[in-house]
Amino acid sequence: MNKLAALGFLLIGLLFLIAGCSGVKPSSTAVVRTPAPAATPTLQATVPPEPAVALSPQPGGTATDHLSTCNLLNSRDVDGLFSTAEVVGPVHKVDQVNHLIFSAETISATESSCVYYVFHRPGKTDEKFLQVTYWLDVPDQATSSAWAHVGTDAAAKAAQTVPSVGGDAFYDNGLLTFESGDTYVTIGIVDTDLNMDSSAGAQQLIKMEKQIALDAQSRLAKNVSSQ
Repeated sequence: MNKLAALGFLLIGLLFLIAGCSGVKPSSTAVVRTPAPAATPTLQATVPPEPAVALSPQPGGTATDHLSTCNLLNSRDVDGLFSTAEVVGPVHKVDQVNHLIFSAETISATESSCVYYVFHRPGKTDEKFLQVTYWLDVPDQATSSAWAHVGTDAAAKAAQTVPSVGGDAFYDNGLLTFESGDTYVTIGIVDTDLNMDSSAGAQQLIKMEKQIALDAQSRLAKNVSSQ
């Protein structure tokens, strides 16, 4: 009798358990969380500033002034290469170098450069463009004998000497160089219309560079005489 009662209680408990489980219904939909899309980085173009156009200072001053400014030439000297021209510049730069612009020899120097851009009749059919650059080199911890040797050696290897300029002027690789005291002055003109493979083209370039060199040499001489 006790066994039958226990079995009955067990069956009744099972029935209640089944009834309770059948009353719980699982959710028919699941909530899925979608991660927020990652932010896409945006690229912002950086526009370089427009190059500043420097006005040509009036010539004059000491040799140190010639290194720190572009007062060895002025716009009138440069636009004199044409009957009419527009001049932009100069753009000035000073560097400590181990090779002078006209020489492959190793020697320490301070080198100053000034670049002018010359436009003749821009927009016309006979438009012409020139780039005129001059370099000044002064010794930096170099002996006077070593400094003089650089110019002498370069002149000996040059394509030709340039008379009427003075300062042992010589021309080589498109550059005209002369000496003034302990300063080497080099003139370089880029003219894309000239055929530099021809003798006529080279002579025309030398003629223009000689004109600029004479202006620069005259200005240097005035400074020396005024000191």
